Amino acid sequence: MDILDQRPWPARALDHLEARGEVLAPLGYLYAIGARLRRRVRKSTPLVSPPLSVTVGNLRVGGTGKTPVVADLAVRWQKEGRKVAVASRGYRAASGGDEPGWLRDQLGIPVYLGADRAASFAQACSDGVEVLLLDDAFQSSVRAAVQLVIVLDRDIDRPPRVLPAGPAREGAETLQRAHAVLVRSEDGTWPPTPADRWRYQRFAEKVCGGRAFAFRLRPDALVDTDDNEVATSRLRRPVVLASGLARPESFERSAQRMGLRPVASVRLADHAAFDAREMKRIANAMREYEARTLVCPEKNFRRLTSMPTGWTTLGLRAKLEWDRDPLELLAALIGD
Repeated sequence: MDILDQRPWPARALDHLEARGEVLAPLGYLYAIGARLRRRVRKSTPLVSPPLSVTVGNLRVGGTGKTPVVADLAVRWQKEGRKVAVASRGYRAASGGDEPGWLRDQLGIPVYLGADRAASFAQACSDGVEVLLLDDAFQSSVRAAVQLVIVLDRDIDRPPRVLPAGPAREGAETLQRAHAVLVRSEDGTWPPTPADRWRYQRFAEKVCGGRAFAFRLRPDALVDTDDNEVATSRLRRPVVLASGLARPESFERSAQRMGLRPVASVRLADHAAFDAREMKRIANAMREYEARTLVCPEKNFRRLTSMPTGWTTLGLRAKLEWDRDPLELLAALIGD
């Protein structure tokens, strides 16, 4: 598979820095110190329930599965009869970007958009929301009742370096703000072995004194614009991948696990708008490889299918799986 990396150079550089960031490590230390000082002088805003406020965040610059976790928790609470909503900062577009749109339109979850999380919380209170999930708010000035932080299983043994030496926004010591650690298993054994669970729990107790839950994103199905599943055997080949993600390699591995044999992958910037310029890049790839099917991540699907094209576009739907019921974890944290 050919990689057609169209991302801005900082995003491409992060991929290399994660493995070779020793040279910039001193700058990373300075960045981490600056982040700590900024947090100390910045006034913290506690969110006092009701409603119950739950932050889902991470240390890395995107790509750990925050939005699928938020969506999964929201759906689980809805099934229990709770009135659930999401507060999101949004990204670029007036509609908030791809992730809030996917939560709102595909899953029917109300989304409060805006950089002022406290204002979103106040609006949720007045609307009678019982559980408010804050997407990617671990670094914000608000302090939710429950703070969950996602780490990758490979970060357990060696936390990522801080920008610009690596992909982390803060040092690992800031994990102490969390109440629990959610470990995303990428390539390891599933479900986690007893040894892995012990290792995850030991890490959680060390960094925040909390508990650890593991989850994974498993490729589930290819879907068309009507949400019908499409068998890989019925694809019009050749197949090209296109994604606007922080970590496109994870999506590419998922596509290959589905049995796809893509000839190329077009990597666009995280939260790509799929505007005329980006669609031209995809069209060029489709023409160059004489491809007839384009496959993209589910969160990019809504934007891509709104564009007129001469090929079939399918979304790769992922299913989130937990090693244990996550609501048991939250019930223990809030005494419910």
